[in-house]
Amino acid sequence: MHYDIYIILTFAFIFGATIGSFLNVVIYRIPNKIFSEEKIIAREILGIKEPINSENTRFYNLLEPSRCPNCKNKLKYRHNIPIFGWLLLRGKCFFCKSKISFQYPLVEFITAVLYTTIVYSIGLNAYGLSLLILATVFIPLFFIDAKHQILPDLLTLPLVWIGIIINYYGMITSLEASVWGAIIGYLSLWSIFWIYKILTKKEGFGHGDFKLLAAIGAWFGYQMLLYTIFASCIIGIFIAIAVNIFSKKTSIIAFGPSIILATIFYLLTKDNIYIWYNHIMLINQ
Repeated sequence: MHYDIYIILTFAFIFGATIGSFLNVVIYRIPNKIFSEEKIIAREILGIKEPINSENTRFYNLLEPSRCPNCKNKLKYRHNIPIFGWLLLRGKCFFCKSKISFQYPLVEFITAVLYTTIVYSIGLNAYGLSLLILATVFIPLFFIDAKHQILPDLLTLPLVWIGIIINYYGMITSLEASVWGAIIGYLSLWSIFWIYKILTKKEGFGHGDFKLLAAIGAWFGYQMLLYTIFASCIIGIFIAIAVNIFSKKTSIIAFGPSIILATIFYLLTKDNIYIWYNHIMLINQ
């Protein structure tokens, strides 16, 4: 029985790394699909009828076999082995020798570690499986927003509905708290967005941030929103400082990764620092 846990954790790590390999596809293809569709719409509005580059019209199907984005050659199965494939190729394409981003093994490793941690600390129960789903969606949202400053509806909106559905059965919080969490989560950042825009004539948040915070509210209830917003602002400040120190120029800082990190911080500190927050908010758990 002692060895069973190691077998389960090893399987969780391998399975997580495999899911991470697919998440790399999601991270690359969903933004490109969005940008491609936006270019097509823009050309139609402008009345441009000339044929556009095939790369712009390509349909980024998530189930298509992986190809090198530079030379377009289909990758061999051994090249797609999670984590080790990148190491075997020494970070370069087998065909054209172009550099392969370190993001690929990083995403696979992070996913594997998260899966292993959730299975070890919570187990393969309903709550644990729900957190695996949350982690699976959080990872591409984190990397897509960090790189492109967008949070695709294809990922955020299902997350809202999944949160409400699982709390219909009272898995994390009550259905009432979940629904109000989604509503208040969206309206809170929406209100800040418009107040800031009216005062400064600039946009402080993207609409995807509204939906992501709505999803957090749907999963953990409206009681968690003040905590999440406060923690994400603190984390965002540190991220902004770090980016501006190591970057040669001031960059636009995506807020989605801060919201995600704040949620993870909540899950890690729920039984420690979060107790203080419970007393402040008069939450009984």
